[in-house]
Amino acid sequence: MNAHSQTLLLAVRETWLSQQPEIDEKYIAAALKQAENADVVSFDIFDTVLTRVLECPIDVFAYVERELLAQGLPAKGFAKIRFDAENRARAVAWNATKAEEITFNEIYQQVQNAPQLAGASNVVEAAREAEIQAEQIACVPIADQVELIKRLKAAGKTIIFVSDMYLSQAQIQAILAYNQMDSLCEHLFVSSEYNKTKHTGKIWDVVRQYIPATQRILHIGDNVHSDVEQPQKADIDTLHYPRFIAERRVGASLSADLVPFSILSRLAGLDTNHCDPEEAFWRKLGQSLGALTLYSYIQWLAKQVKRNKIEHIYFCARDAQVIQAAWNICDLDKVCGTTSSYLYVSRKVLRYSTCYTEIVQNGRLSDASLRFLFELSHNEKNTFRDVFAPFNLSDETLTQHGLLNIIGSLDSAYDWSKVPAVKEYLNNFLLDDILLTFKAVFDNAMGYYRQEGVFRDDRKAAIVDLGWAGTMQAALIDLRHYAGVEQNLAGYYYGLWG
Repeated sequence: MNAHSQTLLLAVRETWLSQQPEIDEKYIAAALKQAENADVVSFDIFDTVLTRVLECPIDVFAYVERELLAQGLPAKGFAKIRFDAENRARAVAWNATKAEEITFNEIYQQVQNAPQLAGASNVVEAAREAEIQAEQIACVPIADQVELIKRLKAAGKTIIFVSDMYLSQAQIQAILAYNQMDSLCEHLFVSSEYNKTKHTGKIWDVVRQYIPATQRILHIGDNVHSDVEQPQKADIDTLHYPRFIAERRVGASLSADLVPFSILSRLAGLDTNHCDPEEAFWRKLGQSLGALTLYSYIQWLAKQVKRNKIEHIYFCARDAQVIQAAWNICDLDKVCGTTSSYLYVSRKVLRYSTCYTEIVQNGRLSDASLRFLFELSHNEKNTFRDVFAPFNLSDETLTQHGLLNIIGSLDSAYDWSKVPAVKEYLNNFLLDDILLTFKAVFDNAMGYYRQEGVFRDDRKAAIVDLGWAGTMQAALIDLRHYAGVEQNLAGYYYGLWG
């Protein structure tokens, strides 16, 4: 791996280690109590004593692809090749010998055989090395178990690690050593060494060759089937530890661009691992699906931008802020050959600016502007005084043409049945008085939009925003026309339903 690769994972690793949740003393107390009658305490490794700083285990493959591409190697699509190679290796091994487990070497033999990598042995070798190093750096110790093991050893318990994994025992030993955990166990059992797994329960026959049947074993792990149900069939006591279970994402394409979201989602889960299980479930679900949805959206957006030859994108405040963050993480300006910026914009500022141009050009407010002023911005809890307050007009100015004949009193509750007549009253009698309010907003807005290049006529621009109706886009187009810009302004949207 190059320096860039090491820097990325090491930085994430450092963040994880510096922000670990507090040790779960309740879990440790329960485990110590259950271990009182055990001579040996066995631990699963991945997501039990170690966990990855990636949301999903297979994201390591996407990470490797990302690093190969960063080194200038022709590795587009490697993550999917690596994923498929493991499935093929398992099928080949099962068909040949009914093998329960495969090895890292067998997987990379299938990677080497992939037609997409024909003649690219340098890519395969680089990928192999990158994956081993990535696994080592991406794995971090789980503080709960480190503390528990220290207390168990102090109580005289024998500690063993048992793992279903295609990596070799030496490779896993290196990962443990990197995390200063190799000295915590007396023996390491890895399925790839014995061709027997926890999943089938047969690895416990191997364990019993080293641990006499007279010694009682407690096994702790995250997988209900492999770490709870199967050991119990071998007369082994068990304790389920689900706190750091990684996602088993299905249905999403493996892509190098997914890596930042995988890392962010895993780090975001740090503060959910100690909260109410139901709350943690929904938060993790939202993080996982949200990351995939966000990734899918910006990939769609990039295609639209390239197809329509957009030269500059405005991400509208505040709803498109997260979209811009994702866009920047994936460096899509470079991919699309465009530029982008964050545009501080609000519907009120845009509508007030449009109100000014309508009065100046047409001597009348449009139905859309009147609807914004009298319907969209108010509710039945308001009074008519509240509705007119933004215009900074005196009671005398407001009522001198007979407004009270329509509404009764400025302090009466807002009556929706009277709104059409109030709109007409404003258009007929108050435009000159409220023009200054709109002009102040218009002048400030136009200065800002001009500064941000909104009125440039020499490039194709687009906005990105949340919504369904495109009201901000329409208002910006009106202001551009007022400023003499005839070129259209495109708009790309995402909508939330529920």
